Amino acid sequence: MKEGWQTERLKDLGKVQTGTTPPTADKSNYGDFIPFVKPPHFNIDGTITSNGSGLSESGLSKGRLIDTNSILMVCIGATIGKTGFVEKPVACNQQINTLTPKEGLHTKFFYYLLSSDLFFRKVIAGSSQATLPMINKSKWQAIEVSYPKSLPEQERIVAKLDTAFAAIDQAKANTERNLQNAKELFQSKLNEVFSQQLTAGSTSSPTVPAPAVPEPVEGVEGMGDGWVEKKLNELISIKHGFAFKSEFFQPNGEHVLLTPGNYFEDGGYRDRGEKQKYYVGEIPEGFILQEGDLLVAMTEQAPGLLGSPLLVPEQGKFLHNQRLGLVTINEGVELSNEFLFHLFNTKHFRDEVFDSGTGLKVRHTSPTKIGDITVCINFNSEVQQNVVQLLNGLKERVQELQTNYTQKLTELEDLKKSLLERAFKGEI
Repeated sequence: MKEGWQTERLKDLGKVQTGTTPPTADKSNYGDFIPFVKPPHFNIDGTITSNGSGLSESGLSKGRLIDTNSILMVCIGATIGKTGFVEKPVACNQQINTLTPKEGLHTKFFYYLLSSDLFFRKVIAGSSQATLPMINKSKWQAIEVSYPKSLPEQERIVAKLDTAFAAIDQAKANTERNLQNAKELFQSKLNEVFSQQLTAGSTSSPTVPAPAVPEPVEGVEGMGDGWVEKKLNELISIKHGFAFKSEFFQPNGEHVLLTPGNYFEDGGYRDRGEKQKYYVGEIPEGFILQEGDLLVAMTEQAPGLLGSPLLVPEQGKFLHNQRLGLVTINEGVELSNEFLFHLFNTKHFRDEVFDSGTGLKVRHTSPTKIGDITVCINFNSEVQQNVVQLLNGLKERVQELQTNYTQKLTELEDLKKSLLERAFKGEI
């Protein structure tokens, strides 16, 4: 151990408590006399926001007062180990253990210590491994921690961490902004193409560079030159999928049963990994999909999925399930599935699908409702090919940027963890 440091149990550092919930049947226990903290109220920066949840004065008499300058930790469930601190008195529920450091100890120093992976590993080691991980007050307060006895040394370490974390947080904010810009770039260009605001040859952005793509052919910009407005039912038909029997669903098999969960919100096929459904029963004729088939999600299984398109990635492997619409281009209509895929990702199309849908908790659409949507279309195959090439190239570049930005966010978070680890080994 570093010179000047000592090791003690949490209960030796101050007052340890577990929260409690006053009877919820008695509404008079709840009000705005004092904030009442629950696990969802913990913020990523360590602050805690009760979001209007509070106890009345009589409710506090049946609850438990947590003093100012206390550290709170979730001690049960998926967010076990989540940590925050308060600078004013609060109450909290029984899923939270608290430490109020005694005089001569720096609250934020111990907040950082309890936020570290070093401490989290001890929490997990002491928790029960039932359905939900849980560590009780007795085991939590018995965890040993090492810290410098000197308050000025605690303050020095906190100052260093504050400075480093402020710089990391700023870098994360910049990266998150760039990530959002990358996402918006593709959607903006997509909407420009299908709303006829695209300027010929304009394929770049001031914030995110676009890939090199061929110049759009004549007629991509502006109405006219082959661009017309049509209702989709003049161009395509949509076929419902088959209601495959759940008794034949398996975690492995030859045929993948597509569901709305196989769609990304911005379109495309998502492999669900261990959640993938396979079908091992008899398959009716006409419901094995071909590579390149276009399907549209007609149920909003998750926000943003309604109307999302998917191009089948492989021949003869995927099944056309219910709640998915198989798009067939009408005889005599010159359109490609790839072109329609991008059209179905436009804001105009998605808004129309959502607005015309039914259902409050889960929205649904139908082939008829989709067919009533008016879209801007071009029947020139060369124009369609150019649009597909432009948007595919741009999407590939944007996805590359998104991967890089997401990796950078992970690295910044890992840097935070590394600094905390070093701090509480006495290395900074």
